[in-house]
Amino acid sequence: MAAAASIFLPYMISGIILVSIAIYIAINKQTREVCLEHKEFRAVLGFQLFFQVISLIYGNWMGVLGGFAFTLAAILGIFQYHVMTAKLYEKCLNIMCVFSCFSTVYALVEQVLINNHELHYERVCSLFFYPNYFATISATIVLICAYKLLTKQGNPYIFYIAIVMNLINIYLSQSMFGWVEVLAGVSVMLLVLRYYRLLASFVGVAVLGIAAILFVNPDIIPRVSQANLTLSMRFQIWQNAIAYIKEAPLFGKGVLTYAYSTLQTGKIVAHSHSIVLESLLNYGFLGSAVLAAAVGKYLMSILKRCYYQRNTKITSLILGVMGAALVHGLTDITLMWLQTLPLFIFLLAGAGAFKAETAAVKKIAAVADSSLYERIPGYMVQKVTPVIVYCKKSCDNSKELLISKENVKERASA
Repeated sequence: MAAAASIFLPYMISGIILVSIAIYIAINKQTREVCLEHKEFRAVLGFQLFFQVISLIYGNWMGVLGGFAFTLAAILGIFQYHVMTAKLYEKCLNIMCVFSCFSTVYALVEQVLINNHELHYERVCSLFFYPNYFATISATIVLICAYKLLTKQGNPYIFYIAIVMNLINIYLSQSMFGWVEVLAGVSVMLLVLRYYRLLASFVGVAVLGIAAILFVNPDIIPRVSQANLTLSMRFQIWQNAIAYIKEAPLFGKGVLTYAYSTLQTGKIVAHSHSIVLESLLNYGFLGSAVLAAAVGKYLMSILKRCYYQRNTKITSLILGVMGAALVHGLTDITLMWLQTLPLFIFLLAGAGAFKAETAAVKKIAAVADSSLYERIPGYMVQKVTPVIVYCKKSCDNSKELLISKENVKERASA
């Protein structure tokens, strides 16, 4: 809960708190063992250590530091996954929605100062260092609020207010892709939750609204008029990234390869503005294949839970956030920041609630399989698959079955 709340503090304070929590988990014996018992964590640790060695080979000191940061993020994410329950997950999401509103107040004050020329930049970034990070976090909160409303949880007015305030945030950040994230994420959630009519209406209204804005006055959406310039800059960055990939195609040069490579030219660019190119730069084709396999495995587990076990509650939010991140990741990488990445990891760690739910079911089943009737006077246990029925023993103590499958019309309700 502290990690969830700290995301919405000023980025320096947020970073100190999140790093401190991750380091504590790593050095405390009990919490460290929680992480180490997960084979996925051991695989992540081995993967990251290997590419830190690659970074050292190429003299990429930024990659060594970046690898350490990603290891801390993995520690935090695995621990959150382990302790996550549905109740804790939903409570933390409520905290995020409320805390996000404070960033709007800060952003409005910042915009006033910009208008009065007291700040010498044009785009609002609030508490998050850079406008695109601000937009990504705000768009994610809109998705969380939409999830709460669609699944009918909590006071809807709180989430309506949070949606409005975070839409204001996206507008003030002047990020075009913030709106795309909201459109993509909400669409995925509506699809997963099977609100097909609402999905058609939502997409239709969005398309008509965009068409009307472009026809009447494109400047209503900030920076739309600069789209050609932005895209040309992206193409130049992507061309440079492809050239750097060719220098080490198999394993890359470690984390933050693009930033380190551009630093050598005298003008640093933080990343390659493409999640695919960034992966190939950092880990090469072989490392990226391993990473893609891990992401695919996680995604398949969520899809199985969603479509085979019909659990579309938390899965709708996870898939919505992943869809939004993928769409935005085609032209930018806003997840590489000390507030956006922990938020994304926390939302993915919601899958841990499924583990807790499965463990509870197994525990109930184990108790039911034991000879309860020997320990509870006057009662016995009878299974009518797939439910467990508790009934009184017969008077002569013969443990005669008092209910049969034929007498149970709706076993699920029984």
